[in-house]
Amino acid sequence: RRRNINGNRFITGIDFKKEMVETAQGLSQEQKIPNVTWLQGDVSNAAFLEGLGKFDGILLRYSAIHMQALGEVIKSLAMKLNAGGHIWVVDVELDEMISQPAHSAFDLYKTVTERFYNKYGLDGHVGSKVPGLLQLAGLVSVVSEVDPMSNRKIATADFQKFMLGEVRLFHSYAPDVFLASDLDQIIQFAETNVLS
Repeated sequence: RRRNINGNRFITGIDFKKEMVETAQGLSQEQKIPNVTWLQGDVSNAAFLEGLGKFDGILLRYSAIHMQALGEVIKSLAMKLNAGGHIWVVDVELDEMISQPAHSAFDLYKTVTERFYNKYGLDGHVGSKVPGLLQLAGLVSVVSEVDPMSNRKIATADFQKFMLGEVRLFHSYAPDVFLASDLDQIIQFAETNVLS
């Protein structure tokens, strides 16, 4: 997010996948949102990042989990902030995946999710590491808030909808990790179990 000389805010959206950028561009045009620019690129690439200007705020949403040198990326991003700027990081912490009451299908969901992350070299505990990395990058006011992937603070229907979306996505990417039998058990749980 940045401002022009008139003080108006502009948003630059970045994704390394061409199809994601094209979809986002189409939605922005369809909804007539004039203050958004979409770029294909990788913020962990120093040359790409160097070509960008300064920002008032930077949001990493479910992208930190994919970064091998997250601490260095955060340091580089911190240098792209205008004075008083902010960095927000929203990402995964497997230890905060909780179902109350406990249920074997949810435990299975958590197990196969971790298996999926391990297969692709993703850190399912990145959420707990981010605050320390922000401090190491020189950001002085770091606030950490746990937004658990659980039914403790999320409405039952929303929680179930999120679970269904995630398991179907994981299964489409890695059917050898999320087996059809696992998927069926989790879908049955998410569609029928009352989590309240």
